[in-house]
This record gives sequence, structure tokens and C-alpha cells, in this order.
Amino acid sequence: MHKTEHWQGCDAILFFAIEIYNSNTFTLPISRKELADLTGITRESASRILTNFHNEKILEINGRNITIVNDPLLRQISEKG
Repeated sequence: MHKTEHWQGCDAILFFAIEIYNSNTFTLPISRKELADLTGITRESASRILTNFHNEKILEINGRNITIVNDPLLRQISEKG
């Protein structure tokens, strides 16, 4: 997985959290396929990124419900690509 894919995934999650919901907890309004299309990566990569972020305790994911658990780390990944 390329760092840029992580960056694209972070940016999308942060966009929904900050710009759309103004909350670290939200329901992803699009499918993983649509998320992949939005970020220019494959659906498999989008799913893998979300799973990695969940396993690394950056996000808590339950279906489409997402909670950003480690906001500073997610922002750091987004900033550094």
C-alpha cells in the first residue's frame, strides 16, 4: 500500500468528520466503492485502509458508523501523506 493511499483515505474521513458532520463520530454516507471512487483508489485499497486504521486504533468502525479515536494521528498521516 502506498502512503498516498493512506493520505487519501485520511483526507476523506477527515472531510466527512469536519466539513460534513462537525463530529468525530458519524455515519459514512457513501459505500466503500464510492469512497474509493472519490479518493481515486480501488475499493480493495479503501477497505484495507479502513481496516488498518481500525486495527491500529485510529478509527472505530461498525458498519458505516465511524468514530475517530486518534484524531491527532489521523491528522498527522493526512498532513505527511
